[in-house]
Amino acid sequence: MSYIFDSKIYKLINSPMILPVLVPNISYPIDVVVQSIDPSGANDTIKVILFEFGKNVPVLNAVIAMPVSEIQIE
Repeated sequence: MSYIFDSKIYKLINSPMILPVLVPNISYPIDVVVQSIDPSGANDTIKVILFEFGKNVPVLNAVIAMPVSEIQIE
């Protein structure tokens, strides 16, 4: 599983990720830590792409619209 995102806005931990065999009709909760690094709390989309091992054609594409992040007030 891989991700496409704006590295000026977000930092992803655990990226990319190798998953075990996925069986249809079973939910697989996967935690990925997304950290907003933009000082203004800007938002964007993150594309999630799932590839079969050794193949170049994606099995799944998803686009996640991220909410506006809270900003740090010092």
